[in-house]
Amino acid sequence: MKDQRGLTLIELLAVIVILGIIAAIAIPAIGNLIDNSKQKATINDGLQIINSAKLYVTENPTDLEISPTELQPYLDGQKSNFTKVTVSKTSGVLVLNLFGHDSVALVNGKTSPAGTATSVTEKNLLDY
Repeated sequence: MKDQRGLTLIELLAVIVILGIIAAIAIPAIGNLIDNSKQKATINDGLQIINSAKLYVTENPTDLEISPTELQPYLDGQKSNFTKVTVSKTSGVLVLNLFGHDSVALVNGKTSPAGTATSVTEKNLLDY
């Protein structure tokens, strides 16, 4: 009987406590990682819309307001939820404003009081 080996109840409880501590640390970290990934995906989607609008503007330089229907061929079949993109020039620099996209609320919620801005520029997206 002396050659029998096994785990005592105390050893088993110690392993369970250690696993519980590791889980308590890891679960919130994984949740934050998922949230950050979703935010980055939203920002990149907004940047893709802006870049597609730049391509559109090179072919249609007089169009100052671009609808989702007009921009769809430039988005490589990607379905994006936005209301419009406006084009203006400030000091000779082309400025595109994205309206009605999830990135607008995400960026403006960080940089200004919630609900005050309705659009976002490429610079805002890159600075986020």
